[in-house]
Amino acid sequence: MKIAILGINGRMGSRIYQVLVNKYDVVGITIEDNFKEKITDVELLIDFSSKTSFEKLKVALENKIDIISGTTGFLIEEINELREIAKRNKCYFYSSFNFAKGITSLDKLLTYIKKDYQNIEIIESHNKTKLDKPSGTSILIADKLSLSKDSIQSLRMIDKTAKHEIICSTEYERLTIVHEVFNKEAFVEGFLEIFNKYISKRK
Repeated sequence: MKIAILGINGRMGSRIYQVLVNKYDVVGITIEDNFKEKITDVELLIDFSSKTSFEKLKVALENKIDIISGTTGFLIEEINELREIAKRNKCYFYSSFNFAKGITSLDKLLTYIKKDYQNIEIIESHNKTKLDKPSGTSILIADKLSLSKDSIQSLRMIDKTAKHEIICSTEYERLTIVHEVFNKEAFVEGFLEIFNKYISKRK
């Protein structure tokens, strides 16, 4: 199976390449590359690029190429459009703003939080090198809780820890849920879980 990694120069793209290259036929794609030429014969596109890659993902799906995307910054409407294109072309499409297992567990709690609390705030803090603000994960959390972006406070700091806090309160109590990532390997671990499930479905 031929796999392409869009965003090969990034930290996640290069790390995923290292993990997969000894077992699969993997090619890297940079911003400067001719995208249509690079995806020739590709069966799976792994995307860890930027929100500017939206049109490229559309091209891949129209060419019936499966996609696993970990790029943040896409609008919810854009993700839904990609899902529709994938459905129309009978492609596999998986998108996550955060592959960490803790975020998957948190996602299961959001339904209960939304039902039990009306006053909810979200605080996200990342290293100052992170470009998108607020983070894609915080936008996804807000969307699940039917909150606007105004409910998100964004901090960019020297600390490399990626942190998301959900603060739920009533007149008499406060519930705070915190998820922190100390090492990028948390995202690699979560990605590989999704990737291996995808491979199993192909067999």
